[in-house]
Amino acid sequence: MLVPADGRQVFRDAVDAMAAIVGEELVRTDPGLRVEIADGPQAGPAPMSAAATGRVLDLLVALPQGLTTMSPEMQGLVETSTNVGGVETDEAAVTVVTLTRSATDSKMAAVKQQIRTIARLVGGGVEEPEGYPGWRPDPDSPLLKTAVAAYRRLHGEEPKIRAVHAGLECALFGKKLPGVDMISMGPTMHRVHPPDEALYHPSVAAPMYELLKAVLEAVQ
Repeated sequence: MLVPADGRQVFRDAVDAMAAIVGEELVRTDPGLRVEIADGPQAGPAPMSAAATGRVLDLLVALPQGLTTMSPEMQGLVETSTNVGGVETDEAAVTVVTLTRSATDSKMAAVKQQIRTIARLVGGGVEEPEGYPGWRPDPDSPLLKTAVAAYRRLHGEEPKIRAVHAGLECALFGKKLPGVDMISMGPTMHRVHPPDEALYHPSVAAPMYELLKAVLEAVQ
């Protein structure tokens, strides 16, 4: 970020004041928040004009962020959300990357239309690579009922049926095979996606493999 030489202290004071506000907001979830300011190279690319800077800030403030709708099928499950994932600047453009997820294609399309509209109002455009389609939870799925019965026979207790707010390969299968009955099941995993992701290996052989065999035998 470029700051005029005579405005460095004003900038530092403004950052410190905002850091104190944000630190108070996050004191329970992110204690010890610290913001540091370091001097960079004196020379750099030409700064954006005040008008262009204003449009970028308008875009970032106006873009939808966070939870949009909750699932009507499963209590407590987020159905649709969107977030800004990153902002990149070069000499030609400012690129804002967003990620939208939804179990319902129509809800996802509505949020994407909102993003396109906001981008157009500030003079920007939108590129949309293909992403995951929606896959809505189906509590009445016959295959789900078969899996529940198989789990009950194997373990003598009721399984916990859950849905997650994330992209899943089943959504891609469902797009290619409309109406197909699907469930997703797997071994116990922890901290999925970060570098310290871990698989609880005892859950692979007995619980997972035996359940998969029982379900396959029941649907033959």
